[in-house]
Amino acid sequence: MQLCIKWWSLPLLLIVTHVTLATEDQKQDDLTQFDYPFLLGDWVLINSSPYDEKQNYQSIHLKLQSDYSFLVQIQRMDNTYEYWDGEYEVSGDTLVLGRTSIEPQLYSFANTHNRLILNGVTFLKMISQKVSGAWLSDSIGGHDIQSVGVDKMLLVLQPDFVFYFKASNEKGKEVLHRGVYYLEDDHLVLVYENGELNTTFNIRNNRMSLMTDDGEMTALLTKLQ
Repeated sequence: MQLCIKWWSLPLLLIVTHVTLATEDQKQDDLTQFDYPFLLGDWVLINSSPYDEKQNYQSIHLKLQSDYSFLVQIQRMDNTYEYWDGEYEVSGDTLVLGRTSIEPQLYSFANTHNRLILNGVTFLKMISQKVSGAWLSDSIGGHDIQSVGVDKMLLVLQPDFVFYFKASNEKGKEVLHRGVYYLEDDHLVLVYENGELNTTFNIRNNRMSLMTDDGEMTALLTKLQ
């Protein structure tokens, strides 16, 4: 494996007590304004050679957020954990972790909506099971929806960050969209050909409330089992 992260070999105490400068960056209220939206999320690398003594880890979890903060969690082979957090920056195809630290770590990167390649090593994006699945509307409101007579919608959020959206009206006319999505906290953005939908959501007891950022659509959906 070619990914070289110097802080893997640092004592746990040093990692846990690592100090970074405070950042004034705030998380984006509108994720569509973030320059690298498909970098956002939880990225995981699973050790494919667990019996290689040189690779003393089971998994590595990298979280990147829209306020340019990051968190790394390493699960060692003895089930202990090590952590590193700080600020990151992106320039071209270079990702810098710990930009305000004594030894910033530089990586060449490439990514898709669900894969992040750092120095040739592939991380996969992970999503909570609470969010992924098929969601069917119980009620729909808002001026945009009512003006076109939509009375039913189905939203499928796949674990690979591909979505399917179907809306229909009383006459059976349907509109279908397929694309990719990204999210952070309660913000969900659906990206499809020739458009995108910026929403906020809340999930409780397998029910999702969904609202577009302009308030022109609101929906209450139930997760299909």
